Amino acid sequence: MNLDLHIITKELCKNFTLNSNNQNVLKNINFQSNRGEFVSVIGRSGSGKTTLLKLLAGLLNLSSGSILINNNTPESARNNKELGFISQNPALLPWYNVFENINVALKINRKTNQIYDDEKIKDILRFIKLEGIENYYPYQISGGMKQRVAIARSIIYNPDLLIMDEPLSALDEITREEIRYEILGLHEKYNPTIIFSTHNILESVMLSDRVLVLSGKSKNFIEDITIDLPRPRSSSLEDSLKVSNYVNRLKKTIYHDR
Repeated sequence: MNLDLHIITKELCKNFTLNSNNQNVLKNINFQSNRGEFVSVIGRSGSGKTTLLKLLAGLLNLSSGSILINNNTPESARNNKELGFISQNPALLPWYNVFENINVALKINRKTNQIYDDEKIKDILRFIKLEGIENYYPYQISGGMKQRVAIARSIIYNPDLLIMDEPLSALDEITREEIRYEILGLHEKYNPTIIFSTHNILESVMLSDRVLVLSGKSKNFIEDITIDLPRPRSSSLEDSLKVSNYVNRLKKTIYHDR
């Protein structure tokens, strides 16, 4: 067995029943990811991206097949505080300020072999550009700030795996680009495995080691592209010919999946 493998799915299937009809959402998904890898999942709306990420996070049950995360089930990985899940909705606690919203994740997800202090939270706040708003409440900060808090809350207890379901989809383009590169910085600093879904093709290329295209037609992956770009990455790469070629290839693949 490859000891660097972090995620393994075998013949993963997910069905939903709607009006007595069995709807196949994902079919025979076979997928592997190495430890520390950044993998983006893209595809048309309704292709099953969110369903796949929720299955990986242990938030939905499989219809058939298997998922292993560090040789355990997703439920075990979640219970062992080995994974963090970030959705489109920051889901902050309105009665807690920014600092407390991050600190509560430490209290809930505390690992017995780790010692935490306020300096760790302050370090994360500085890194993700939240310094100075620690005492603000969710209603007092912007959507971009709320999503930064959600990201900080998920990374603070050092999970081995971060599953991010379109976390930037509700943000304006400028804020989205800023946080995109902050996520890259967090990946370089803490090196978790990241599974990231997005509709933004350029974003998937700039962030990832690999981009997987999920088809709503076949209910499976129809493309698995290795992104051969140097790290660390910055926005200066976005206009390069190499990035443009990756973007065009992915656009064609998605366009033909109709």
